[in-house]
Amino acid sequence: NTFNGRDRLQLVLSDWRRESDGADISLNLMITERKLNEAPAVVPESAETDHVAPQPATVASDAQRVIRSQMSIWKELRSFPDSRAILTRAAQKLGSDMSIFAETEPPVPGFNFVDRTALAAASNLIIWQAPPSMQVLKEILVKTGAKNVYFLGHHQTPLDEPSNFLKHLFGLVKFAVNKKGGEVHAEKLTAALGTSKMAAALGLTVFRKLHVIDWYAEDGILFLDLIGAPEGQPEDLAEFRQLSDALAAVREFRQWCADSPLKEIQLAVSPNHIELADDKKQMADCPETEEAREVVLTDECDE
Repeated sequence: NTFNGRDRLQLVLSDWRRESDGADISLNLMITERKLNEAPAVVPESAETDHVAPQPATVASDAQRVIRSQMSIWKELRSFPDSRAILTRAAQKLGSDMSIFAETEPPVPGFNFVDRTALAAASNLIIWQAPPSMQVLKEILVKTGAKNVYFLGHHQTPLDEPSNFLKHLFGLVKFAVNKKGGEVHAEKLTAALGTSKMAAALGLTVFRKLHVIDWYAEDGILFLDLIGAPEGQPEDLAEFRQLSDALAAVREFRQWCADSPLKEIQLAVSPNHIELADDKKQMADCPETEEAREVVLTDECDE
Protein backbone atom coordinates (compact mmCIF):
# COMPACT_ATOMS: atom_id res chain seq x y z
CA ASN A 1 0.00 0.00 0.00
CA THR A 2 0.98 3.70 -0.07
CA PHE A 3 1.27 6.23 2.76
CA ASN A 4 2.73 9.73 2.55
CA GLY A 5 3.79 9.11 -1.02
CA ARG A 6 5.87 6.09 -0.01
CA ASP A 7 5.33 2.55 -1.27
CA ARG A 8 5.29 -0.02 1.54
CA LEU A 9 5.45 -3.78 1.47
CA GLN A 10 3.84 -5.63 4.38
CA LEU A 11 4.61 -9.30 4.93
CA VAL A 12 2.53 -11.28 7.40
CA LEU A 13 3.69 -14.73 8.49
CA SER A 14 0.96 -17.02 9.82
CA ASP A 15 2.10 -20.22 11.53
CA TRP A 16 -0.59 -22.89 11.16
CA ARG A 17 1.50 -25.70 12.61
CA ARG A 18 0.47 -27.34 15.84
CA GLU A 19 2.69 -26.81 18.85
CA SER A 20 3.34 -30.55 19.03
CA ASP A 21 4.81 -30.55 15.53
CA GLY A 22 8.11 -29.25 16.92
CA ALA A 23 9.03 -27.65 13.59
CA ASP A 24 9.91 -24.14 14.60
CA ILE A 25 12.46 -22.64 12.20
CA SER A 26 14.15 -20.31 14.67
CA LEU A 27 14.42 -23.16 17.16
CA ASN A 28 16.07 -25.40 14.56
CA LEU A 29 18.65 -22.68 13.91
CA MET A 30 19.35 -22.39 17.64
CA ILE A 31 19.76 -26.16 18.01
CA THR A 32 22.06 -26.30 14.98
CA GLU A 33 24.26 -23.49 16.35
CA ARG A 34 24.43 -25.18 19.74
CA LYS A 35 25.47 -28.48 18.20
CA LEU A 36 28.24 -26.78 16.22
CA ASN A 37 29.62 -25.17 19.37
CA GLU A 38 29.50 -28.34 21.46
CA ALA A 39 32.10 -31.08 21.28
CA PRO A 40 30.81 -34.12 19.38
CA ALA A 41 29.79 -37.01 21.60
CA VAL A 42 31.86 -40.23 21.34
CA VAL A 43 29.65 -43.26 20.70
CA PRO A 44 31.22 -46.67 21.54
CA GLU A 45 31.40 -49.06 18.61
CA SER A 46 29.30 -51.59 20.51
CA ALA A 47 26.50 -49.08 21.15
CA GLU A 48 23.29 -49.44 19.20
CA THR A 49 22.28 -46.21 17.47
CA ASP A 50 18.60 -47.22 17.66
CA HIS A 51 18.65 -46.43 21.36
CA VAL A 52 19.70 -42.77 20.98
CA ALA A 53 16.99 -40.70 22.64
CA PRO A 54 15.33 -38.09 20.35
CA GLN A 55 15.12 -34.40 21.25
CA PRO A 56 12.03 -33.71 23.37
CA ALA A 57 9.22 -32.12 21.37
CA THR A 58 8.21 -29.84 24.24
CA VAL A 59 11.03 -27.39 23.50
CA ALA A 60 9.30 -26.21 20.34
CA SER A 61 6.10 -25.48 22.22
CA ASP A 62 8.10 -23.37 24.71
CA ALA A 63 9.47 -21.33 21.80
CA GLN A 64 5.95 -20.88 20.46
CA ARG A 65 4.80 -19.60 23.84
CA VAL A 66 7.67 -17.09 23.94
CA ILE A 67 6.66 -15.75 20.54
CA ARG A 68 3.05 -15.41 21.65
CA SER A 69 4.05 -13.61 24.85
CA GLN A 70 5.63 -10.83 22.78
CA MET A 71 2.40 -10.08 20.93
CA SER A 72 0.12 -7.20 21.93
CA ILE A 73 -3.64 -7.11 21.75
CA TRP A 74 -4.91 -3.90 20.15
CA LYS A 75 -8.37 -2.59 20.96
CA GLU A 76 -10.26 -0.07 18.84
CA LEU A 77 -11.67 2.85 20.84
CA ARG A 78 -11.69 5.64 18.26
CA SER A 79 -15.40 5.29 17.53
CA PHE A 80 -16.55 5.92 21.12
CA PRO A 81 -18.04 9.42 21.48
CA ASP A 82 -17.25 9.86 25.20
CA SER A 83 -13.53 9.21 25.48
CA ARG A 84 -13.34 10.53 29.05
CA ALA A 85 -15.76 7.84 30.17
CA ILE A 86 -13.32 5.33 28.69
CA LEU A 87 -10.61 6.60 31.04
CA THR A 88 -12.93 6.21 34.02
CA ARG A 89 -13.78 2.63 33.09
CA ALA A 90 -10.12 1.88 32.38
CA ALA A 91 -9.08 3.15 35.82
CA GLN A 92 -11.72 0.97 37.46
CA LYS A 93 -10.73 -2.13 35.50
CA LEU A 94 -6.95 -1.76 35.13
CA GLY A 95 -6.02 0.14 38.27
CA SER A 96 -2.50 1.55 38.32
CA ASP A 97 -1.10 -0.92 35.78
CA MET A 98 -1.61 1.42 32.83
CA SER A 99 0.03 4.36 31.10
CA ILE A 100 -1.83 7.10 29.20
CA PHE A 101 0.19 8.64 26.38
CA ALA A 102 -0.54 12.26 25.50
CA GLU A 103 1.80 15.21 25.04
CA THR A 104 -0.15 18.35 24.06
CA GLU A 105 -3.73 17.35 24.87
CA PRO A 106 -5.56 19.28 27.64
CA PRO A 107 -5.32 17.42 30.97
CA VAL A 108 -8.25 15.39 32.25
CA PRO A 109 -8.83 15.80 36.02
CA GLY A 110 -7.94 12.67 37.93
CA PHE A 111 -5.68 11.19 35.25
CA ASN A 112 -1.97 11.48 34.62
CA PHE A 113 -0.90 11.91 31.01
CA VAL A 114 2.73 11.04 30.26
CA ASP A 115 4.90 11.97 27.30
CA ARG A 116 7.44 9.88 25.43
CA THR A 117 10.19 10.64 27.96
CA ALA A 118 8.20 9.66 31.07
CA LEU A 119 6.62 6.39 29.94
CA ALA A 120 7.34 3.39 32.14
CA ALA A 121 6.69 -0.32 31.76
CA ALA A 122 3.01 -1.19 32.04
CA SER A 123 0.78 -4.03 30.92
CA ASN A 124 -1.78 -1.62 29.47
CA LEU A 125 -1.13 1.39 27.24
CA ILE A 126 -3.82 3.91 26.34
CA ILE A 127 -2.80 6.01 23.33
CA TRP A 128 -4.93 9.05 24.07
CA GLN A 129 -3.19 11.31 21.53
CA ALA A 130 -1.77 10.14 18.23
CA PRO A 131 2.03 10.47 18.26
CA PRO A 132 3.77 12.77 15.75
CA SER A 133 5.59 10.05 13.81
CA MET A 134 5.92 6.34 13.28
CA GLN A 135 9.23 6.40 15.12
CA VAL A 136 7.63 7.83 18.27
CA LEU A 137 4.75 5.35 18.04
CA LYS A 138 7.20 2.47 17.97
CA GLU A 139 9.22 3.98 20.83
CA ILE A 140 6.26 4.23 23.21
CA LEU A 141 5.25 0.65 22.45
CA VAL A 142 8.75 -0.59 23.22
CA LYS A 143 9.09 1.51 26.39
CA THR A 144 5.88 0.27 27.95
CA GLY A 145 6.04 -3.31 26.65
CA ALA A 146 2.26 -3.27 26.93
CA LYS A 147 0.30 -6.45 26.32
CA ASN A 148 -2.90 -4.48 25.72
CA VAL A 149 -2.95 -1.33 23.58
CA TYR A 150 -6.10 0.82 23.67
CA PHE A 151 -6.09 3.20 20.70
CA LEU A 152 -8.03 6.46 20.81
CA GLY A 153 -5.52 8.63 18.95
CA HIS A 154 -6.84 12.19 19.17
CA HIS A 155 -5.19 13.85 16.19
CA GLN A 156 -6.19 17.53 16.07
CA THR A 157 -3.77 19.96 17.68
CA PRO A 158 -3.16 23.68 16.97
CA LEU A 159 0.60 23.18 17.39
CA ASP A 160 0.78 21.59 13.94
CA GLU A 161 0.42 25.12 12.50
CA PRO A 162 3.73 27.07 12.17
CA SER A 163 2.61 30.31 13.87
CA ASN A 164 1.10 28.53 16.88
CA PHE A 165 4.08 26.21 17.03
CA LEU A 166 6.60 29.07 17.18
CA LYS A 167 4.58 30.92 19.85
CA HIS A 168 4.49 27.83 22.04
CA LEU A 169 8.17 27.11 21.45
CA PHE A 170 9.13 30.66 22.43
CA GLY A 171 7.09 30.33 25.61
CA LEU A 172 8.94 27.13 26.49
CA VAL A 173 12.29 28.81 25.80
CA LYS A 174 11.40 31.75 28.07
CA PHE A 175 10.37 29.36 30.84
CA ALA A 176 13.61 27.40 30.49
CA VAL A 177 15.71 30.59 30.65
CA ASN A 178 13.83 32.15 33.57
CA LYS A 179 13.16 29.04 35.67
CA LYS A 180 15.71 26.40 34.61
CA GLY A 181 18.85 28.42 34.03
CA GLY A 182 18.46 28.02 30.26
CA GLU A 183 19.02 24.26 30.33
CA VAL A 184 16.52 21.74 28.99
CA HIS A 185 16.80 18.22 27.63
CA ALA A 186 16.28 18.26 23.86
CA GLU A 187 13.99 15.22 23.97
CA LYS A 188 11.87 16.80 26.72
CA LEU A 189 11.47 20.00 24.72
CA THR A 190 10.43 17.99 21.66
CA ALA A 191 7.87 16.06 23.72
CA ALA A 192 6.46 19.28 25.20
CA LEU A 193 5.84 20.42 21.64
CA GLY A 194 4.33 17.06 20.69
CA THR A 195 6.32 17.05 17.49
CA SER A 196 9.27 15.52 15.66
CA LYS A 197 12.94 16.21 16.33
CA MET A 198 13.24 17.92 12.96
CA ALA A 199 10.40 20.36 13.65
CA ALA A 200 11.84 21.28 17.06
CA ALA A 201 15.30 21.81 15.57
CA LEU A 202 13.98 23.96 12.74
CA GLY A 203 11.91 26.07 15.15
CA LEU A 204 14.98 26.83 17.25
CA THR A 205 16.94 27.64 14.11
CA VAL A 206 14.26 30.12 12.98
CA PHE A 207 14.59 32.02 16.28
CA ARG A 208 18.36 32.01 16.02
CA LYS A 209 18.26 33.39 12.46
CA LEU A 210 15.96 36.17 13.71
CA HIS A 211 18.43 36.92 16.54
CA VAL A 212 15.76 36.27 19.16
CA ILE A 213 17.60 33.50 20.98
CA ASP A 214 20.96 31.81 20.96
CA TRP A 215 21.55 28.18 21.84
CA TYR A 216 23.85 25.23 21.54
CA ALA A 217 23.49 21.53 22.25
CA GLU A 218 25.80 19.24 24.21
CA ASP A 219 25.17 15.61 25.20
CA GLY A 220 21.47 15.93 24.49
CA ILE A 221 21.09 19.09 26.63
CA LEU A 222 20.06 22.42 25.10
CA PHE A 223 21.60 25.59 26.53
CA LEU A 224 19.33 28.53 25.70
CA ASP A 225 19.65 32.30 26.02
CA LEU A 226 17.35 35.18 25.08
CA ILE A 227 18.88 37.95 22.97
CA GLY A 228 16.25 40.50 21.96
CA ALA A 229 13.52 41.51 19.55
CA PRO A 230 13.28 39.71 16.20
CA GLU A 231 15.16 41.17 13.24
CA GLY A 232 12.96 40.32 10.28
CA GLN A 233 10.02 38.06 9.57
CA PRO A 234 10.15 34.29 10.01
CA GLU A 235 8.27 33.78 6.73
CA ASP A 236 11.29 35.12 4.85
CA LEU A 237 13.54 32.29 6.07
CA ALA A 238 14.10 29.00 4.28
CA GLU A 239 13.98 27.27 7.68
CA PHE A 240 10.42 28.52 8.20
CA ARG A 241 9.31 26.88 4.97
CA GLN A 242 11.08 23.68 6.01
CA LEU A 243 9.34 23.92 9.39
CA SER A 244 5.99 24.20 7.63
CA ASP A 245 6.77 21.04 5.67
CA ALA A 246 7.87 19.20 8.82
CA LEU A 247 4.68 20.15 10.66
CA ALA A 248 2.62 19.13 7.64
CA ALA A 249 4.25 15.68 7.81
CA VAL A 250 3.34 15.43 11.50
CA ARG A 251 -0.22 16.49 10.75
CA GLU A 252 -0.47 13.99 7.92
CA PHE A 253 0.78 11.13 10.11
CA ARG A 254 -1.75 11.95 12.82
CA GLN A 255 -4.49 12.03 10.20
CA TRP A 256 -3.33 8.62 8.98
CA CYS A 257 -3.63 7.34 12.55
CA ALA A 258 -7.19 8.65 12.64
CA ASP A 259 -8.29 7.24 9.28
CA SER A 260 -6.44 3.93 8.93
CA PRO A 261 -7.89 0.61 10.04
CA LEU A 262 -6.45 -0.54 13.34
CA LYS A 263 -5.03 -3.64 11.66
CA GLU A 264 -3.00 -1.50 9.27
CA ILE A 265 -1.52 0.52 12.13
CA GLN A 266 -0.72 -2.66 14.03
CA LEU A 267 1.05 -4.15 11.01
CA ALA A 268 3.00 -0.92 10.39
CA VAL A 269 4.58 -1.02 13.87
CA SER A 270 5.32 -4.75 13.84
CA PRO A 271 9.05 -5.62 14.15
CA ASN A 272 9.01 -7.58 10.88
CA HIS A 273 7.40 -4.77 8.88
CA ILE A 274 9.33 -3.91 5.70
CA GLU A 275 8.97 -0.40 4.30
CA LEU A 276 10.10 0.62 0.84
CA ALA A 277 11.16 4.24 0.48
CA ASP A 278 13.51 6.37 -1.59
CA ASP A 279 16.55 7.97 -0.01
CA LYS A 280 14.95 11.39 0.28
CA LYS A 281 11.96 10.08 2.22
CA GLN A 282 14.22 8.15 4.55
CA MET A 283 15.63 11.48 5.69
CA ALA A 284 12.18 12.79 6.61
CA ASP A 285 13.03 13.15 10.31
CA CYS A 286 16.48 14.69 9.78
CA PRO A 287 17.09 18.45 9.99
CA GLU A 288 18.10 19.92 6.64
CA THR A 289 20.44 22.60 8.01
CA GLU A 290 23.67 22.26 9.92
CA GLU A 291 22.36 24.45 12.76
CA ALA A 292 19.23 22.36 13.14
CA ARG A 293 21.30 19.16 13.27
CA GLU A 294 22.89 20.31 16.54
CA VAL A 295 19.67 19.49 18.42
CA VAL A 296 19.66 15.81 17.48
CA LEU A 297 23.25 14.89 18.25
CA THR A 298 22.15 12.09 20.55
CA ASP A 299 20.00 10.41 17.93
CA GLU A 300 21.45 11.11 14.50
CA CYS A 301 19.51 10.04 11.43
CA ASP A 302 21.04 7.51 9.09
CA GLU A 303 22.72 9.14 6.17
